[in-house]
Formats: sequence, C-alpha cells, structure tokens
Amino acid sequence: MKRMFFFLVVLLIVSMTIISFSWAQDESSVMVGRIYHIEGSLLRYVTAEDDWVAAVVDAPFGAGDTLYTGSQGQAELVVPNGAWIRISDNTQVQFIGLDSDVAEVDVAAGLATYYNKDNDLEVKDT
Repeated sequence: MKRMFFFLVVLLIVSMTIISFSWAQDESSVMVGRIYHIEGSLLRYVTAEDDWVAAVVDAPFGAGDTLYTGSQGQAELVVPNGAWIRISDNTQVQFIGLDSDVAEVDVAAGLATYYNKDNDLEVKDT
C-alpha cells in the first residue's frame, strides 16, 4: 500500500511538472520598445479613441503603434533587439512588427535614422 501511494505521489508530481512546462512554452511574449528621449512634442495614435495623445519618456510601444513628432519635435526610440531609432521633426512612423531579431518600421513621412550595432539584427524600413 505504501509503495502504491508513493508511486501515485511521484506520478502526480511528474505530471504537474510536465503540464506547467508545456503551458510556459505556449505563452508568447509581447515585444515592446521604449521611448528613450523626447524633444518638443511626440504623439501616439490611440485607435480606441481615434485620436492622437501625448507620449512620455519611457512609455512602451509595440507592433501596430504609430508615433508622430510635431514641427519642433524629435525622439529617440529603443526597439527590443537593441537597435535605436531617431525620428526628426514632422515624422510619422508605424511599427509593423517587433521581434528579438527584427524590427519592421513604416516611415509614412519625415526622416528616421537607425543605429544597429549587432550583425544579427535587422531593421526593415518601408
């Protein structure tokens, strides 16, 4: 009887470990970048409100977000793969995709400068 009880306890522990491990693998992480520096105005488009709102330093942004600098605005952004993006005045950028090895950015208007110091990273600009 003790042997059967011990076997059941071990079986329960092993099965719980396997289940929790498989759940942890199924969860996908959301990659976000950060607004590092702002000069002048930087706006973020909020689709739920259908309006532009002021962005602040250290605010996160992700895939699908759109940022716009005003006529006297500039901003520095850090994307998850470690690349830096500097956007000049009157610039609108939309982040199509953010991943640990690639960042896809659509520059609708203005000037964006990219700084990438890693050979394994990609920045795709459309």
